[in-house]
Amino acid sequence: MTPADAISLDDLIAAVCHGVATDEQMRDLAARLAEDTEARAAYLRQVDLHATLAADDTVFSLAGDAATEGGGLALPLPTLTRPASPVKDVRTQTPVFLVAAALVLGGLVIAALVFRPWAKHSETAAILTSDPALEEETDGPTALATITRTVDARWRGSEPLPDIAEPRSLELASGLAQIECGTGAVLVAEGPFKAEILSDSAVRLDHGKLRINVPPQATGFTLYTPELKIIDIGTDFAVQREADGPGEIHVFEGEIEIVPEGGKRNEAQRLTAGEARTFDFLHSGHRLVTRPVNPSAFLGIREIDERAHALHALQFTEWQTRTDALSADPALQILFTFSGHESWERTVRNLAPLKRPQTDGALVGCQWTRGRWAEKDALDFHRPGDRVRLHVGATADAFTLMAWVYLPANATPRPRTLFSAVPFGAIGSRAPEWQLTRDGGISLNLKQHPEDRSLGFRQNEVLARQLAPGWRHLAVTGSRNQEVGQVTVRFYVDGREVFEKTKKDNAPLAFGRCDIGNSIPVFRETATVDAKKKAARRGTFPFVGIIDEFALLTRALAQAEIEDLWRAGAQIPLAE
Repeated sequence: MTPADAISLDDLIAAVCHGVATDEQMRDLAARLAEDTEARAAYLRQVDLHATLAADDTVFSLAGDAATEGGGLALPLPTLTRPASPVKDVRTQTPVFLVAAALVLGGLVIAALVFRPWAKHSETAAILTSDPALEEETDGPTALATITRTVDARWRGSEPLPDIAEPRSLELASGLAQIECGTGAVLVAEGPFKAEILSDSAVRLDHGKLRINVPPQATGFTLYTPELKIIDIGTDFAVQREADGPGEIHVFEGEIEIVPEGGKRNEAQRLTAGEARTFDFLHSGHRLVTRPVNPSAFLGIREIDERAHALHALQFTEWQTRTDALSADPALQILFTFSGHESWERTVRNLAPLKRPQTDGALVGCQWTRGRWAEKDALDFHRPGDRVRLHVGATADAFTLMAWVYLPANATPRPRTLFSAVPFGAIGSRAPEWQLTRDGGISLNLKQHPEDRSLGFRQNEVLARQLAPGWRHLAVTGSRNQEVGQVTVRFYVDGREVFEKTKKDNAPLAFGRCDIGNSIPVFRETATVDAKKKAARRGTFPFVGIIDEFALLTRALAQAEIEDLWRAGAQIPLAE
């Protein structure tokens, strides 16, 4: 590789690391990495350097040192410098796992650069992590069915996950649910409704109303009731069954076959478009009675879509109203809604009314993606160095941290940091580090400087059942009673308090430099630079998933306030 080639390659890699590479640059880089082993070695070295700088607390020490109480500097992104000479042998500078990764990098990097599943727009760049061990596990069982839309849905028992990977019962107390089977059949269920997903092409209905649209690709879909087996032959039909047995079958398009329970298919009766039957085997034996077909009695895909959009508009308005009320709270220090940003922007605007410039967030690595609402964005945290950096510069006797997060399924168990702060101001002050634990719980460490110890709060037993994959509203509050020397911490999941504990402690709470989505180690004052870098790499616990909103207040919100904020943002009915 010539010096000119090395410089142009450095430019390409730097553009990728900083999220500004164009599609043409991405294709150029992918081609060079596929053809040139020296280019792949250089790529690994640069990405490793970028990830190390992003994870190293000392990179931003200049900004932190210049900050004063109540003030500070806006934090820059780490900058990759261009080497003066061509790339050297990576084996002398790179960990062993990077050498192994180079053997398969060609295929991996092309896939990552071309598809970039975490990118919000096609021109948004992404990079590969330099540590394959930190990649998420994405393979899992194929879903038999997927719940793709709900309106006013109230489930009996535990709320089902969107992807149904194995046979299970679904019981909808009220509302609507759209269920798409793996073979392509689309079901619209109206509560009260109870059924069992048997496979990707078979469902057993106990009671309720169900409209089924079966495209030609899914012909053969079978619906069972206690009395009948209904076999689709490419159609749009509906079934309603009462809990005690009487029911109706309506065919709107196409054709179905009806086989009495225990009967043979050659005994089947056929119904075609425009025909309907009632069945009440308890009172009339195995007889189907002709009745008028009634399409208006069953909601289909179009109707559930219209209702979902109408409800969405109401809920989004409610969310905006509650968010405006929160932004007027004088205790609000940070409010990131991630709304109104362009795909190229690398700064998150703080919407707190009395914000200081340094409380806007600097994006490091993480990429824009769609949030819970179609009208707003969120941040996707995927790689080890991904984070949002800011400087709060506030002291308080109480605090509240809140975030809407999307937890991916099949994630490798490990601690994941939602928020981390470094204490500042008075010696012995504490700052919170908020994490999801390895075993599915939540922890809060109140870190202390410079002794490098913390006061820990942790709850796993309850939360392991609460933190299922999907969107979750998480909150933690802390309040200090200076007179008795105690601090009380509470955890909330989806508006409900799940943990409370009081411990003896009288250290003041102080927020200095902060990270969202990653850890900031607190070092002893006597630690060397090498020791700081090593500890930073060892103690980094990146969050993997999506963060949609984030708020920090210097007061402890009451449960009713947290529940109101959850309810406004949860896309659930506005009234119980």
